[in-house]
Amino acid sequence: MYEPGNIIYFTPFYFPDGGSCKPKYFIILIVDDESSMVACLPTRNDCVPNIVNKKHGCLNDDSINFNCYFIEQGKAITNNGFSFPMDTHIYGERVAIFNKKIFDSIYIVENVDYKILGKLLDSEYGKIIDCFKNSKSTKRGIRRKLGANI
Repeated sequence: MYEPGNIIYFTPFYFPDGGSCKPKYFIILIVDDESSMVACLPTRNDCVPNIVNKKHGCLNDDSINFNCYFIEQGKAITNNGFSFPMDTHIYGERVAIFNKKIFDSIYIVENVDYKILGKLLDSEYGKIIDCFKNSKSTKRGIRRKLGANI
């Protein structure tokens, strides 16, 4: 499960902050060590400002502190052709560190608690990493883990 680039669908996802659980996509970006990983929760919520030209890929404007990786509906992004059913956004400020030990205790049975939908294409994975590690909107500790020169 803990392979960088994996897109996982949790049924349901239990939010670390105690928010109500619901089915959720999850993308692993970096597996840091035995206990943590850097990952993101894609969303269909569109918070892209009108002044930003919206096209598939990295949307970044440091002057307004905005960063998002936009994935167009139906665009195949994995090694097995998976695509999101709706336009999908990954916001740099929401990339976070997750505890693998907690995941191991909650999500036990593959294809029941979670399903691995595919692994990001190398090119797509690289663009997502670059988008977040080069943005001031992404937390400094996350950028460092993604390999940014800070």
